[in-house]
Amino acid sequence: MSLAYLILAHKNPLQLNRLVAALESPAAGFFIHLDRKIDPGQFAAALKRFGSAVHRVRREDGQWGTLGIVRAVLNGLA
Repeated sequence: MSLAYLILAHKNPLQLNRLVAALESPAAGFFIHLDRKIDPGQFAAALKRFGSAVHRVRREDGQWGTLGIVRAVLNGLA
């Protein structure tokens, strides 16, 4: 993997699916943070087809303007 994408998502699983599909390549890996307030099940179905290219990041409460967003990014970088 020579490309790593960190994506923070909190709604629209189909849009996330389209984004990952557009960026997908053999060299790409995706680190996806799903906000703690949402149901991850709907996103699991949207990302299932990408298999091992998708890695889940430890979930945080990503309310706008709080440290939760910073923690989510730091978790993704770790």
